[in-house]
Amino acid sequence: RFKAYHRTFYRFVESNSVTPFSGRARDRALSAVLVSMSRMLISEFFTSDSAALITRHEAAVRELAKVIANRAQLVDADEHPDTIDHLDELIDQWLTMARSHELVWSPYPGKPNGMLRSPDQERGGGIWPTPQSMREVDPPAPVLLRHARQANTGGNANG
Repeated sequence: RFKAYHRTFYRFVESNSVTPFSGRARDRALSAVLVSMSRMLISEFFTSDSAALITRHEAAVRELAKVIANRAQLVDADEHPDTIDHLDELIDQWLTMARSHELVWSPYPGKPNGMLRSPDQERGGGIWPTPQSMREVDPPAPVLLRHARQANTGGNANG
């Protein structure tokens, strides 16, 4: 009775939870995980204008990156080296931005240099596209629908 459901079970599971350290999942969410852990576990990062403090707390952030990398090793050992490289790259980007800008977590009036931006923002707002949810939701894409008759007749609706 439930054969069809069980054959398609993974259709109902978020891909990030099935393959959390794959390249696509890391591109989508690793920066959000690093920032979330940093803000929750390093008290100096609690305020909205504290992102630049990475220059003083680099060692603590790198320790959190090790925790994430260790989890990657347990979940998918093949992705472990790429996860370490990706985390190092993110921390290096964060340090570069902190040294050259008055850095905040998310931009607001008077503080334009943010770490994080919405994934559907092409420019401005921040250096890391960061979803508000880890669900597999891509930014909207513009679509132009043409009437079927126009498409088949080269644009002539009467022909």
